[in-house]
Amino acid sequence: MDLVQIQYPSVIRQYRREFTRLTVSELVLFFDNVVSYMKNLVYTNERNDTLDILTLISDDFASFYTLQLFDHPAIINHSIFIYIGRTLEMLLTKANHSHSIPMKKYEEGCLYSISYFVAQLCLYRNEAIKSFYGLFSDLIPSVTDKINEREETINETSGRSNTIAEKPNLKVIGLPPSASKTRPIEENEYDITKIPHRKAFSQQLIPPPTIELAEPEVLPIVRTNFPPKTYQEVFFTKSLLTKLIRAIDDLSQNEYSPYHVKYKVVDRLVRVCSTLNLVDKLLDPIVKCLRSKFYRQVFTILEPEQLRFSPRQLFFIYRCTQFIIQHEFQQQEQILHSLCQSMIDATKSIVENIITSSGN
Repeated sequence: MDLVQIQYPSVIRQYRREFTRLTVSELVLFFDNVVSYMKNLVYTNERNDTLDILTLISDDFASFYTLQLFDHPAIINHSIFIYIGRTLEMLLTKANHSHSIPMKKYEEGCLYSISYFVAQLCLYRNEAIKSFYGLFSDLIPSVTDKINEREETINETSGRSNTIAEKPNLKVIGLPPSASKTRPIEENEYDITKIPHRKAFSQQLIPPPTIELAEPEVLPIVRTNFPPKTYQEVFFTKSLLTKLIRAIDDLSQNEYSPYHVKYKVVDRLVRVCSTLNLVDKLLDPIVKCLRSKFYRQVFTILEPEQLRFSPRQLFFIYRCTQFIIQHEFQQQEQILHSLCQSMIDATKSIVENIITSSGN
């Protein structure tokens, strides 16, 4: 663990830079050491260091505005993501039985962090986020350039529009024809190279430089002959989708606290599947959620002073409905028939409740 603790701050520090100096070999070496450490851990009921490490890694790496190195085949095919994917499946399975086997706080935190990291990798493909205000140019216009190239004037004789190139620039109209295109660089008054008499210091006051030669770290040779693979293929396996279907179906039958982690994680994973067009297998459990009594209940517990939806309200009111709206399914008419009556009944009771509340 000492080696992992030493490497981790250095890796994170380098990765937080916009132009990281971290190489694929260094990142592979760090992941190798993490996997080697987790293989030798002994599980105890009091704590689980493996989940703590995966939580820490997921939180830190998912918070970066760009993950350039994570598109490399050597990173995508690294075994650490197999650990992350299987851990996500294990925790999701335990969440499906949390009524009988309650989850510990560190398990809920790990489930939330890993699901967020997986969503970042699968959805955004590690692309750098552009500036909100667009790209900035390094070019500095000349002082004798026209102020606005798009401005036009009307030629009185021809009646046609002339560009500003025929119009004098009032900003520089007083300059002589021999004026330079740019302002000359003024000499620095305090330029040390221009001082005639520089003070010379005795060599006895200057200690001789000491050069320490550090042994270079042996980095692993990065393979390049990996099969083409995406993070979607790594994480969203048939096994994970089966457990996700079970989790959605469980939310249509059992009630949890409004801010339970299961609503947050399932909402996030459904959004990822919707974006990746992995929707056919999730249709039936989503329809069950919309037909369940919990869809109607989330409207009845809305309060006038409530500023935002709880995770439970967001899942039923927004995520489930958007899943049906955004995609076209082959059994579209069957979906409408199965949802029509239940949605009308739910809407009727919701409207009646709102009218009653407003009347009071």
